[in-house]
Amino acid sequence: MIGMAAVAVLLAFSFAACSDDDDNGGSNSSSGKKLVQWCWGDPSDPEDADFTWTVSYNSSGKLQSLTSPGSYDLYYAWGTNSLVETVKDKEGYAYTVTYTLSNGLATKAVRDDGDGETETITYSYDSSNRLIGTEHLINYDYDDDYGYVGYDGPYTSKITWENDVPVKQEFTYTSGGTETRTLEYGDQTCSGYNPAIMNYKVFLRVSFSDDDVKVAYTNPEMFGMKINKLPVKETTKDSKASGETDTYTSSYTYTFDGDGYVSAIYAGGWVDWTYVWK
Repeated sequence: MIGMAAVAVLLAFSFAACSDDDDNGGSNSSSGKKLVQWCWGDPSDPEDADFTWTVSYNSSGKLQSLTSPGSYDLYYAWGTNSLVETVKDKEGYAYTVTYTLSNGLATKAVRDDGDGETETITYSYDSSNRLIGTEHLINYDYDDDYGYVGYDGPYTSKITWENDVPVKQEFTYTSGGTETRTLEYGDQTCSGYNPAIMNYKVFLRVSFSDDDVKVAYTNPEMFGMKINKLPVKETTKDSKASGETDTYTSSYTYTFDGDGYVSAIYAGGWVDWTYVWK
């Protein structure tokens, strides 16, 4: 599967209360600019150019496609209460993720590779439509060689909120392993929203892999996570069923365009993600 290798991932996430989109999560509801491009790294660096995605929207302002010159492409078909995301790599392999929507919020996502093996994530929210939990299920045998299921194995997660921002995400894996991510915030906020809030390589993980969560980069309100408060530090504690424990810490800084939208996220002083808004 694309991008399903278990990797050590540093994550952080933030939230500021925002109104819900009234179009089943379809329209990008940031007032003013829309996100039109992002890059994992520096787009001016030839080695990073293949990891640049260009965003297109349809005439109704709904996300239509995300395309990259050297990586995979994503295409979106919006229904009344659904969204079908098709992920295609350059060799022709493709799979779909079908989101069920209720009042604009994703309540379930089903990934189907077309080979009879599917994965499902269900999402739960509080009375303020803030994401507070996820449950990941698979319908096939997963070979866990390490006593710890990892990023593409089944888990449940709980998100804790304080002062209108999520401060902790706790994972429990079927293997018995656990993972806790704790966030610290500064005073910085951005215009629009934080586009990396649900990029699992940087912040919160809400989908099967980074390949199929990119709808959250342009439509964070679909997961109750449209936010503009920016985290400055994230700590991950990984506890495997074997008893082995690892702790990772990452510090974040930001740059902004002339209108206050996030133009780059730096991890440990190095550019991690760059963004273009129009």
